[in-house]
Amino acid sequence: MKIKEILKQENIYLENGKPILWFWEADSPAIIMGTSGKENVEANINICRNDGIEIHKRRSGGGTVVVGKGVLCFGVVMKKGWNKVSPSSLAKKILTPISNALSTSEFTITIKGMGDLTYGNYKICGTAQRWLKTSVMLHGSILVDFDLILIDKYLKHPPLEPDYRKGRRHKDFCKNLSEINTSITTVTAASKLIADAFDLPTIWLNESLL
Repeated sequence: MKIKEILKQENIYLENGKPILWFWEADSPAIIMGTSGKENVEANINICRNDGIEIHKRRSGGGTVVVGKGVLCFGVVMKKGWNKVSPSSLAKKILTPISNALSTSEFTITIKGMGDLTYGNYKICGTAQRWLKTSVMLHGSILVDFDLILIDKYLKHPPLEPDYRKGRRHKDFCKNLSEINTSITTVTAASKLIADAFDLPTIWLNESLL
């Protein structure tokens, strides 16, 4: 599975414009940067090179993330057909059903910042958006059961951060969903809950590109 091909396929679905929900999971750790991201500013380049970590760029905004086994990547394409469409309304429209699906009576997942899913002041998911004339895409990555130490290993402290981060290191700021809700320990389990929250065609991009 080539991440470059996955990112290309995401944009094909966006340009096609038909509503769809997709998931994918990387086979090994890799870095994905937003369209304006700079490797020398956001990544520990020498460590990445020594470990053979690939660095990719996506065609949406947002910050730099580390993906790999235990990180559920997802994306939703919608038509720009509802009133008062804006980045914040798009985030709310898509992330609200996801946060509800991943919450329980004991643990509540909330939306913070520009499009983060959080538990308290811990981040479990970041998102980014890309807008075309008639369709929009929100995609993101959910930490389900990932080695959080790898984020500090491969990424520098971000040049911009939300207020609720308060300068914390990656491993102290991020949290796995499996630590919060012990009934969700795999990306498959998380994806099923999310898919049930949407009335959309759903596909695993890993499988579609085999």
